[in-house]
Amino acid sequence: LPKSGGLIVSTVVPGSPAEGALQPGDIITSFNKNRISARFDREVVSFTKLVREAGAGATVEVEFLRDGAPQKASVTLGTRPRTS
Repeated sequence: LPKSGGLIVSTVVPGSPAEGALQPGDIITSFNKNRISARFDREVVSFTKLVREAGAGATVEVEFLRDGAPQKASVTLGTRPRTS
């Protein structure tokens, strides 16, 4: 992680809004103009809250690092699949 923190993408669910925009290993540094500065697993909750507050159907800008290079993508959020 960069010194400023971020959120490492571990997996991308096939068919999800993130597919085509994010890849495993990307480091999310900003979500909907909110800087992501997580450094520990316990800080992931704040990112989950941002996603939930934006809501399904919202289009958000995601800034991330891929192989150390800054990238941006617009993603339209979907509903979270229910687990069984």
